[in-house]
Amino acid sequence: MSENPYSPPQQTPAPPKPSRSLSESQIASQNKRFINYLVDRILLTGISYIVGMAIGAAVAVGGGVTQDAIFQVQLLAIAVSSIFVFLYFAILEIATGKTIGKMLTRTRVVSAHHGGPATTGQILGRTLCRYIPFEPFSFLFGDRNHPVGWHDSISNTRVIND
Repeated sequence: MSENPYSPPQQTPAPPKPSRSLSESQIASQNKRFINYLVDRILLTGISYIVGMAIGAAVAVGGGVTQDAIFQVQLLAIAVSSIFVFLYFAILEIATGKTIGKMLTRTRVVSAHHGGPATTGQILGRTLCRYIPFEPFSFLFGDRNHPVGWHDSISNTRVIND
């Protein structure tokens, strides 16, 4: 009998933690992320304004402008704008990993797990997280040089220098 049945069980060593595939120098700075935000928001606001004006003009031409018509136009404009914002981020980031803002700052979205292109599910989750109230402020509470917002951390994505 070479083994003692009363001895404590042998502990196997913990598996090594996976090495981080993204270096700290690859992650885009807070300044670049802020420029991305501004460019995308200005672009989306301009397009939403044009679409809202077109909807309002169509309603005005189609009939009298009543309180009910104004309310319905506002609801329609909010719905169309929300759908457009979702499609803007989802389509561009799924297809290219970049929005117009990211193209200007030469950054892109990648998976935090392996540093490669983010999956469609990650991008859709990232895009839905943008609707969390006060989500843009999540950048104020992290590392200034390597910012990670809620839409990054929840979807396990990062924005890196291209």
